[in-house]
Amino acid sequence: MPKFQTQQSDDPIPGKPIMVIVDTKDEHGLDKALKKFQKKIREKKVMQDVKKFEYYEKPSVGKNRKKSFNKWMKKKGYLK
Repeated sequence: MPKFQTQQSDDPIPGKPIMVIVDTKDEHGLDKALKKFQKKIREKKVMQDVKKFEYYEKPSVGKNRKKSFNKWMKKKGYLK
């Protein structure tokens, strides 16, 4: 029975593990467990959090990035 576990958190903190549990029966095998694991990783957006904290981003750079994104959204008509 494959089982993958770490600790779960709704608000991930860098360095704090995130829980993902995959519990399968003997009849399904490792391939099915791996697919379930990958689906749960996508649902919890674990990889986005890993990429987000991969490099340090200065607060001013983050603000400029958000500002330019909102400007682009307004230009496309998604925001008013």
